[in-house]
Amino acid sequence: MIKRKKFFTYIILVTMLVHSIFLDDLFASERIVYANESQPEIKQVKNTLTSESITDTSVHLSWTRYVDGLIALDYKVYRDEVIVATVDGLTYTDTELTSDREYTYVIEAKSKEGMSFGESNEIVVRTAQKEIVEDPSETSDEIDVVHEEPIVELEIPESYLEEELEGDTTRDMLSYKLLESEDELTIHKSVEIEGINGNFRKSIAAGELHTVGLKSDGTVVAVGANHSGQLNTTSWRDIVQVSAENHTVGLKSDGTVVTVGDNNHGQLNTTGWKDIVQVSAGNMHTVGLKSDGTVVAVGSNNHNQLNTTIWKDIIQVSAGYVHTVGLKSDGTVVAVGIAFSIN
Repeated sequence: MIKRKKFFTYIILVTMLVHSIFLDDLFASERIVYANESQPEIKQVKNTLTSESITDTSVHLSWTRYVDGLIALDYKVYRDEVIVATVDGLTYTDTELTSDREYTYVIEAKSKEGMSFGESNEIVVRTAQKEIVEDPSETSDEIDVVHEEPIVELEIPESYLEEELEGDTTRDMLSYKLLESEDELTIHKSVEIEGINGNFRKSIAAGELHTVGLKSDGTVVAVGANHSGQLNTTSWRDIVQVSAENHTVGLKSDGTVVTVGDNNHGQLNTTGWKDIVQVSAGNMHTVGLKSDGTVVAVGSNNHNQLNTTIWKDIIQVSAGYVHTVGLKSDGTVVAVGIAFSIN
């Protein structure tokens, strides 16, 4: 009888143990945590995305871990709002890019189960310009290339006729010809640029912390601070004018514009410009004079310094710290920007 009681007691104890384990597993996800009960804390920290090692075809990205804890994460890399990679580390190198082009990157952190922990900060990266290496064997003293800018046709007042225009009006690369039409007098400006054996217009420009020089062969040299890449002009060719501030601007013989340096406000976004005859670099913006006498501008517009779209008959532009000035063909001046009035 005693043995039978011990046996039933043993069965009861085993049943209670199994029942307890089963209930703990079953209701584990429904466990109540009281206010005075300590629990593990997962601290969410927004990850910071940065770029480095930028070449003409690649960008190396790195970021900080999004969540402090033991959660395993994947990171989706977005380039121009399109996913280009998913990695489980904190770095990624994007390759096969186009030189001298802007790309926008964002990182999204997700758990292995697909739960999103938000996106990183957005960064804009501009790939380096592809450096052109000339083969000395392909050049000779007999090379003589001539490039021509589009003709600039501007109205001029009769007062200009009082100036002496007789004889050879050619000075350096600029030649002016007065042509009479039905009811107005127009001035045609043509620019001829000699090739390797010719003479480009030599000039210099001073930026905030650097100096730029245009050589007689159309290349550009620069010295000074290079914290924003404003000295990276070694690959430039066929340049006819330079201007500098926090960034460096070069006008090419075909009327297009190249830029390097600080682009925090979009002041380097001149890729689509054409038919430009003069450029000027402001502190946070860039201005270009077109062959038709109109003006284009990019960069910061926090004080309306880019509002030049209605300007006409402009023959020279200059960009200041937070304003832009234009000289008209009739000798008057227009200006936009912060608290400027020109009478």
